Amino acid sequence: MGVTSLVAMVTAWLVFAAWYPPPFARISGGQELFLILISLDIVLGPVLTFVVIHERKPRAERMRDVAVIVCIQLAALGYGVWTMAQARPVYLVHELDRFQVVTVVDIDPAELQTAPPVFQRLPLWGYQVLGVRSPRDEAEKLASIELALAGQDVAKRPNWWMPWGDAHRPALLERGKPLSSARGQAPATDDALREMLTQTGVSGENARLFPVVARDSTWSVVDVQRLQVLGFVPIDGFALP
Repeated sequence: MGVTSLVAMVTAWLVFAAWYPPPFARISGGQELFLILISLDIVLGPVLTFVVIHERKPRAERMRDVAVIVCIQLAALGYGVWTMAQARPVYLVHELDRFQVVTVVDIDPAELQTAPPVFQRLPLWGYQVLGVRSPRDEAEKLASIELALAGQDVAKRPNWWMPWGDAHRPALLERGKPLSSARGQAPATDDALREMLTQTGVSGENARLFPVVARDSTWSVVDVQRLQVLGFVPIDGFALP
């Protein structure tokens, strides 16, 4: 039980601190994956022990059974951790009027080599904020629209990535929604926005709201003229007036 608890704590650190920092444990499915993995690991050992190990067996045979059960648990744990690593968010990509969460599994390894060199190595933990470039010509624009309709958004195509910087500021100011559009949605939302501005020292006039497209939920990200992602609030950004 002590080893299982230690494994659970290490896995929890990976999920909730390193790979799925708030709010990605919720909006990218890390929370569900963690619960499935830990539940399986906790149940698997005792169930197999109850079924396989009997006092009537010789001690050497019981030790062999325990070793096999431990190997099965480790294999299940390894597969679960690998699955969480593949589903973890690595980039938060600004695309016109929204931010899109891009996970490891969203990225074709072959296409990753077409990204700017600084983005060809995925972050080991946490996420980076990126932007996307404009289409180079009309043909590329039309091809991009066709791919987007097929589910291959620009945000998931490495050869479109570029550093998030001053070139994106006009779109941020034009497309973002003011914080006033979110006030009154719910008391928790108002409190979260107020606390965020207090902690960061940013005035409400300089902040903007953007939808965040993720696997399960749509939240809103708070952005600012200084090109910083201040944090996240649990509201549907697409539903704001």
